[in-house]
Amino acid sequence: MINRKNIYLIALVIMVFGMLLASCDNGPTEVPGTFTITGIPQEYNGKYASLVFIGGESNVVGANWNSTDGFTNVPISGNSVSIPLWVVGRRYNGNEIRNLTVLIQASSSSASETLAIRRFNSITFKNGGATMNWSDGSAL
Repeated sequence: MINRKNIYLIALVIMVFGMLLASCDNGPTEVPGTFTITGIPQEYNGKYASLVFIGGESNVVGANWNSTDGFTNVPISGNSVSIPLWVVGRRYNGNEIRNLTVLIQASSSSASETLAIRRFNSITFKNGGATMNWSDGSAL
């Protein structure tokens, strides 16, 4: 006969087993809502990046966001940049294949001089995150 104590013990075992499964490491994952570019030429360190992609599930803006300044370009450092992705006031979390265009600009202002434009095609986003190397894109 199962008594109340045994039911609690069974429930505890099931809960612990579920927590163990949920915490398993499935290898490296992308940072949600972020597009990272590595291998950027050194000449762009200290410059800024932003992006936009239109179509698919939604239009997405890639830039820093704060309520005071709105969208600002993201600084490039150490030959890489991780650009936060936004869609209608929230972080992008799509699971889709997209094409996008990255702007490299002189300052954090989106109105600053554009130094380079890079096109990336067929990027697979998982939970809104993806990583590409500069050499995976093409100059426009």
